[in-house]
Amino acid sequence: MKHFNHLGRVLIIGWVLLFSAAHLSAQELETPPQVKAPIQTTADKTWLWSALKGQKSFDGLAEVQQNDVEQFEILLIATLNEARKPKDEIEMEDLQERWASHQWLLQQSPSGKWFVLREHPDHQTGRGVYAFRTGVKSRIVLQAPHRFNDLMTGSITTKLFQQQSVSAIALNTIHRNKVDLSHTPLHFINAFTSAVIKVQPDVTIFQIHGFTNNGKTGAAKFAKIIVSDSTKFPGRSARQTALELKTTFGADHTRLFPVDIQQLGGTTNRQAEIAHGLGCPNFLHLELNRDFRAKLDADASVRASFFASLVGGAKR
Repeated sequence: MKHFNHLGRVLIIGWVLLFSAAHLSAQELETPPQVKAPIQTTADKTWLWSALKGQKSFDGLAEVQQNDVEQFEILLIATLNEARKPKDEIEMEDLQERWASHQWLLQQSPSGKWFVLREHPDHQTGRGVYAFRTGVKSRIVLQAPHRFNDLMTGSITTKLFQQQSVSAIALNTIHRNKVDLSHTPLHFINAFTSAVIKVQPDVTIFQIHGFTNNGKTGAAKFAKIIVSDSTKFPGRSARQTALELKTTFGADHTRLFPVDIQQLGGTTNRQAEIAHGLGCPNFLHLELNRDFRAKLDADASVRASFFASLVGGAKR
C-alpha cells in the first residue's frame, strides 16, 4: 500500500509539472515577452534628440541679412518637396552641399525617416533648428519658438513630432531674452513659416507657448489652455480647436481668445502675420500653463489626446 501511495504522489506531481509547463507555454504564445524596441528605432530616437538639443554656446549673434533669409526659404522649399518623396528617391547629397554653402548642416536619421537642419557647429548664431519627417504628407506643423523660456515646450513638440503624424517642426536655438522669435521682423523661422505654407497651402501650424497663472486675474487665473488665431475675430479652425480641447480637457480650463479671455492672444505674433498674409487661416497660437505642460511632457496618452483634439479642430 505504501508503494502505491508513493507511486500516486509521483503521478500527481508529474501531472502538476506537466500542467504547469503547458500553462506556461500557452502564456508565452498568448502574451509574448516584452522585447526591446528595434535597434533602428532606438538609434533614430537617440539621434533625433541629440540633433534637436539646444545649443549651449554661440559664435556670437549675427545680424540677420535679408538675402540670407531669402536663400534659406528657397532651399527650404526644395528640401520640403524632397522630403515628401520616398526615401530612396531623395537627392540627399545635393541638398547637403547646397545647405553647407550657407553654413547649415542637413542631416538624415539612421533610418532615413527624419531630416534635421541645424547651424553648422562652426557657425552658430541662433538661427534655429528645423526637422522634417520624410515620406509623410501630414498637414500638421509645430513650432516652439521659446523653448528655453517656456519650459517643456521644446520637449513636448519633439515628442509629438516623434509619436504623431507631424510633417515638420521649428525650434529656437537662442533664448527669448536675446531674440524673441515670435516678434522679430526678420528671422529664419519666418521663412520656415512661409515655406511650409507655399509647399502645402492647406497646412495647419500650431505654435506652442507656455504661461504662468501666477499674478493673472479673471479668466487667465484658472486657464490651462488658451487658443487663438492671433486675430480679434477667431476663424473656424480656432473656434473648432477650442471646442475640441474643451470637450477633451474641460471647458472650465480651456479658453478661446478673445471670446473667453482677453489676454495672451498673440495678436502681434510675426509668424501669424506671415500666415495670414499668405492666405493661410490655420495658424493657431496655443498658450499652455505649467501644470498642463508637465502632464503633456510626462504622459504619452495625454499627448495623444491633445494631438487628436488639435487635428480634430483643424479638419476641413
